[in-house]
Amino acid sequence: MLRSFGVQLVRVMILAVCGMLAMIQVNVKTLAAPAIRNDYKSFLKSAETLYTAVNNGDFAQVLTIMKVIEQRLIHLSLKDVVSAEGIEALAANVAGLKKATIAVKQDPLQWQMGAAKLRLAADALANPDQPLWFQYQSVLKEDISTLKGTLVAYASGQQVPKAALTASKQLQQHYQLIRTAALLKLAPELIERSDSVFRYMNTLMQAQSPKYELVQNMMEPLQDAITALFPEDGKATATTIVGATSVPLGWMITLGVFIIAVLSWASWKRYQSEH
Repeated sequence: MLRSFGVQLVRVMILAVCGMLAMIQVNVKTLAAPAIRNDYKSFLKSAETLYTAVNNGDFAQVLTIMKVIEQRLIHLSLKDVVSAEGIEALAANVAGLKKATIAVKQDPLQWQMGAAKLRLAADALANPDQPLWFQYQSVLKEDISTLKGTLVAYASGQQVPKAALTASKQLQQHYQLIRTAALLKLAPELIERSDSVFRYMNTLMQAQSPKYELVQNMMEPLQDAITALFPEDGKATATTIVGATSVPLGWMITLGVFIIAVLSWASWKRYQSEH
């Protein structure tokens, strides 16, 4: 009987220790969460500094802050990014900016676009509940409305109006601004769908004389693809990691020891009652 009691006591203690370790693991992850958020905030601050430097034409500051951004990206935790495509897009964004800064012929527009894309992407990591790129929902809707207006008088056999080409280019530029930020938080299938619709739009717009039906029919899938990128009410959160409540590590160890003691005492009382 003593052997049976010993086995039961060991089992109880193992279960208690496992529970304590699980609680400690949750707490360690929780303690790490603020550090990760601080890294995101620092990365965002650097991206904002770069954006300002680019728009001010401060080339020396751009070179300096790009080195900081690259190092922060290397050490940045990307566990909140929902896909490998998102990580790849963020890295490509930084690599593209780095390449632009060392190019023999500088392209101010490429700088501005790259810096704006990185700023929105960094903000998506630092502020997952209400990222800045959500605000582009109304901008893209307006772009689509403008594009529709330029195609009202279009007829088959004609060239696409210049106003329509300009409107489609503006729509695509605005989409490219948010693409990396969206890819950090959304399923890559949604982004691929939008990419495909834009490729189809470009094919039609660049054709010599696209059919009227094709041009008009492209508007609905274009609008649907853009709408799918944003929350229905414009306020809902994107993919968000919800952290557990932080509990002091020492308190959890004390609690674990207390649980072991209580369970051991209960087993001992049970053993006494049986004998």
